[in-house]
Amino acid sequence: MLLVLTGCQAKVSLPDVLNEVKTEYGLNDMTDIADKDELYRYYVIEQDDVVQFSAAVQENGAEDHAELVIIQAADSESADMIAAKLYSHLQSRLSNAQDYAPDAAAVLEQSIALSDREYAILVIAPEADSVYRSICNHL
Repeated sequence: MLLVLTGCQAKVSLPDVLNEVKTEYGLNDMTDIADKDELYRYYVIEQDDVVQFSAAVQENGAEDHAELVIIQAADSESADMIAAKLYSHLQSRLSNAQDYAPDAAAVLEQSIALSDREYAILVIAPEADSVYRSICNHL
């Protein structure tokens, strides 16, 4: 007898994941990115590539800046493309910060922009690696 088991992943609510992570890491004062138009303005990500997303930014000056972005893409290829755009955004912020905000640059150097399956994730925050792992554990 052959028994085949397949993984079944329930649909994850990305706003719920983001809220849990923000609470866990004391990032509750972040401002949510409300819709795909606003997501495009921040990161130049085409709406057709996005199944669902949740994102938030905290802009209290260069020294106290954070961004959390979780995007479920249409497929892993789209997730890779979106992650590349998030990485470009991260590199642009890092380039600017290196000139005028060394403490912010240190946080940006430890930040993460990666794809994982059909998800693209950006974490700009202190403890970025830990925040990233927490997001992945919720997905």
